[in-house]
Amino acid sequence: MMPAIFVTPAGIGSSFSWVLRSLAELPVFGRMLMLLRAPIEQPDMLWVALPMLLATLVMELYFGVYADEELGWNSAVGNAIFLVLVSLNLFRELLWTTGISADYVMDQLPLYLIAGALMLLSLSMLVLNFRHALPRHVAFSISSWLPVNLLAYLAVVLVSSNLPDGPGIPLDGVTAAAAVALLFLLMVFFGAVHQAVQSNSPAE
Repeated sequence: MMPAIFVTPAGIGSSFSWVLRSLAELPVFGRMLMLLRAPIEQPDMLWVALPMLLATLVMELYFGVYADEELGWNSAVGNAIFLVLVSLNLFRELLWTTGISADYVMDQLPLYLIAGALMLLSLSMLVLNFRHALPRHVAFSISSWLPVNLLAYLAVVLVSSNLPDGPGIPLDGVTAAAAVALLFLLMVFFGAVHQAVQSNSPAE
């Protein structure tokens, strides 16, 4: 008979599955899974989501290896322009789907508000970064790859998933909390990646 403290791999697997099932029952965690699964359930999103994911991974690894470097004003302006283009593409997708009819626009008003909010935010970032109006650490933090790409990803997922034939992720407080939780988890994850990369990098 095995000692009580010995845990078999099958036992670990079943315990892990139980933890995941339990977490999935939590509204915020379940909504996070919906946000992450959306490109799989709607493959057209993959053409946008995968480049964002790859760019974020590469740039976060880069700044993990070269920890003494910072984003730079030119890159901050470029990332703001990227968000402007994402918002324009969302408007294009909405108009292509709903048409220019006022009735259709009002019917999809929350989606237009998401695209409009992203446009307003990205234009504000563009002006502030172009004029060096914010302190460097503030501007470079909000304009870095992780928050910019996550914001773009969330906007694309929320708009595309609520178009006809989409999975329909609810636009409510639970989704907002899930987005904040996702940003926090990604910051913790990439922070750990930075520490691991820096500890394994040869000293210059």
